[in-house]
Amino acid sequence: PAVSFKAFDVVETEVLSPLLSEADISAAATVTNEYGDSIAVLPVVNNGVVSKNRFVSTLMNSRAGQYTVLSEIRRKVTATAFTIVSTNSRTFTVEPTVGVRALTAYTNATEIIKGTTQAVPIFAQVSNGSNVDETISISFEVRSPSNQPVASGSVDVLLQASKSMDTVKLTDLSNVFSEAGTYIISATASHAGNALRASQGSFAVSAPTRLSITKRVEPGTLAPTGSGRLRATITIQRIDE
Repeated sequence: PAVSFKAFDVVETEVLSPLLSEADISAAATVTNEYGDSIAVLPVVNNGVVSKNRFVSTLMNSRAGQYTVLSEIRRKVTATAFTIVSTNSRTFTVEPTVGVRALTAYTNATEIIKGTTQAVPIFAQVSNGSNVDETISISFEVRSPSNQPVASGSVDVLLQASKSMDTVKLTDLSNVFSEAGTYIISATASHAGNALRASQGSFAVSAPTRLSITKRVEPGTLAPTGSGRLRATITIQRIDE
């Protein structure tokens, strides 16, 4: 592997040996750190190249520090036992990492009507890409269908390495929404002045509606002593205002 990695990087290890072409020989790899933590290692199919085994480890939010990859060449003795023919190791470093793997800006408000005052909470869902506890900033802006600013601001968020996901309320809109259409939510997560991830969401404001009802009777008059047939027509129409 390379000398250093960041959280959530992928570490790929190759174990090379001409012995791997023999029927009773296999390779194995383990990854551990200075704290005694171990990381899952998955074997990768080598497309028929029998002298090489590849192993992949995903660091996830592994703690910063020094890690060791230990590879072994094993010879099978019985169905459940083996002897170690040879070993090799390589060290690498995982750096302290502050990152955001994904950012989603959204609201859970529904049925927002033009011309009414409604509470519309704006949220950001953060997928954590850090292996240290660190505070990041999420700036946001909401714009109307005609691209006019409705709200903006910034919220500081403590990302905890132990939490893979967090949901943060950015603001509570309480506006008279003067336009119907799609409102755009823009959000950017940053740390120490560096943008980590950006996202756009949206919500819809509907025009209020009313029903227009008309009726018509034909013919308009009947003789008092006569007989005849009347046709009554009622029309109901939805009108968006």
